[in-house]
Amino acid sequence: MDTHELTWKYSGLFNKIHTNFKGGTYLFLYHQEPEFENRIIYVGTAKIFSHRWSDHLLKFYTQKRTMWNPDSNEDIYSLMSKNSSEYSELFEQDKVWLPDLYE
Repeated sequence: MDTHELTWKYSGLFNKIHTNFKGGTYLFLYHQEPEFENRIIYVGTAKIFSHRWSDHLLKFYTQKRTMWNPDSNEDIYSLMSKNSSEYSELFEQDKVWLPDLYE
């Protein structure tokens, strides 16, 4: 079995992300202070990250991604862990936007 040395590279925030690196595994983190630690909300892989990031942005801008809107004192995982029967209530509370509702 081959082994590889892994390195971590910070690439910025969603609105100012640096895409000038080659492929690998990437994480999107949700950061909320002070009550909660960083939480991984997405894990992906890409050979050329700038292409993959463009795909993510297109899906965000064309509303093809679920968007979560936690309160400042609310853990986003508590919203993401709800079962689908509770999504209507979350939608009415402006806690989630689900693209499937509009298609």
